[in-house]
Amino acid sequence: FARLSTKIDSIRSVKSEQNESVFVLSGGDIMGGFPFSFLVMAGKAPELHLMQEVGYDIITIGNHEFDYGPDKLATYLQARNYPEAHEETAVMGSNTYPPDDHPLAEMDIPRNLIMETESGLEVGFIGLLGRGAEQSATLTDPVEFSDPVEEAKDQAAELEDSGADVIIAVTHSGITEDEELAREVDAIDLVVGGHSHDAIYEPIIENDTPIVQAGYYLQYLGQLNLEYDEDTGELSIINEEDDLPYLREITSEIPENPDITAIAEAYVDSTNAYLEEWTDDDLNDIREVVAQSDFKLSRDPRKAENQLGNFVTDAMRLSTSEITGETVDFAFQADGAVRQHLHIGTMPWSEGDIMLHDLITTVGLGSGYDEVAGYPMVSAYLTGEELRRVMEVSLLLSELFGSSYFLQASGLRTEYNHARAIFLTIPFAGTPIPSNRGVMKLERYTGEGAQFEDQFEEIPRGEDDRLYHIVTDYYIASFLPLVGELVPQLDIQLKNQEGNEISVEDAIIHLDEDRELKMWETVVKYTKSFGDDNVSIPAEYESTGERLVEIQTTPLWVWAFLLLVALIALIIFGIRKFKAKRVA
Repeated sequence: FARLSTKIDSIRSVKSEQNESVFVLSGGDIMGGFPFSFLVMAGKAPELHLMQEVGYDIITIGNHEFDYGPDKLATYLQARNYPEAHEETAVMGSNTYPPDDHPLAEMDIPRNLIMETESGLEVGFIGLLGRGAEQSATLTDPVEFSDPVEEAKDQAAELEDSGADVIIAVTHSGITEDEELAREVDAIDLVVGGHSHDAIYEPIIENDTPIVQAGYYLQYLGQLNLEYDEDTGELSIINEEDDLPYLREITSEIPENPDITAIAEAYVDSTNAYLEEWTDDDLNDIREVVAQSDFKLSRDPRKAENQLGNFVTDAMRLSTSEITGETVDFAFQADGAVRQHLHIGTMPWSEGDIMLHDLITTVGLGSGYDEVAGYPMVSAYLTGEELRRVMEVSLLLSELFGSSYFLQASGLRTEYNHARAIFLTIPFAGTPIPSNRGVMKLERYTGEGAQFEDQFEEIPRGEDDRLYHIVTDYYIASFLPLVGELVPQLDIQLKNQEGNEISVEDAIIHLDEDRELKMWETVVKYTKSFGDDNVSIPAEYESTGERLVEIQTTPLWVWAFLLLVALIALIIFGIRKFKAKRVA
């Protein structure tokens, strides 16, 4: 933020001399997952504070703004003097509808607004949360969301009636939905997007509407130089005429704005104090080097086993076993909950270092009933057949809704075929029929410690009623049983050690009466377990390919087709035989 501020101030200075205006826009997801966002639970708003100081004009609401629930979002905004602060930095949600009696409604979130340029041009803005982003939001109740395209039509019409010359949609939707928006709403002149984390190096043009996005985590500052023709009413991008790149990388070569740095440093101190209090002084510095590594732990490829997925799920399984004193057989975590690669230091003074801040950031999403940041760990028992269903759910949901729902795992080895997850899709209706035959083989790891040895026992299909101890986080444990309500053959019921059904809330692991075990804590504990000094990540995590093994088999529709052909042939044969008898 301090470097970004320097860059924006430089651009504003140049444009001011040319009597031109600058609008600084954000596509949302400004909170959630980072250690700094933990301060939301303490009634502070570090990201929003910094963005106000940098001089953002518009921030649209993203799905991660609901990570701690709409009440906490309201508190977050209130901490930075909203609703009055909308006049300087507007937090927009055109299709976000809290109940009238909810604290978020008191924040007067704008549905649209008009800002005037130095030359008198009236620029209208709308801010939209996309359908996919809404689906990804974890704690939105009782807030409701209207369809973004229909809402955009209404808000654009209202802006035109109010005299807007240009309309810009600032979205948290992703490229695919942004393209739909551009096709369906002719009144929109420009889409500035987010959610899909794409660095668009040259605008995408859809229905003569440019769509831009600048990556994520302040990798880049996106810059558009725009020109408006009063005679034709057309908005044009003139970056190429000005020999200006669309994305400018924010690097360490850019000097920091000292005022912004001072604010950031104050929040570092606040975050350290928060961690120290929460962990009983076990963790007290987010800049602490917690490990060394010769390689980056990647969360790629998606919808497949990856390095960081193996590391995180091993951490969940082994740390929880040690903390609770109960052996855990399996651990599961979704790709979407692993937020970024585990980066290592690359500068001369940080070569190979893994900082606590970066480690927590990989898995720091959510919050618990204890009002502390981070999803709590959940401990439960499932039968062997239910374990198979867990992996079937992973295949099914990742096929239907994307890679975020694919499950990484520890304690098992499986062979699967994504193509077999869905038996067929009903023509015209578009309804998928799950097959429950995507998992070809399932085995339990029988070795000691991390899953590095070739020691497994098979879990037979449909015959294993034995109870296995599993752990995951609250978010995953919440949606797994929901699938069974829609697809009975994928029914999964959390149980206690005696086999009695329990709720997700009853399955939360508590360290004491007031304190839940957090998902991110298990990863920190595991990372620090490799030694007291100069901790090194085991070299085994540099490779993958032994846990989640995708294989190619004959698609189910082929067997269905062959069965249909055989059935038709049998019917034809029967008819001919019947006719032959009658003739005889």
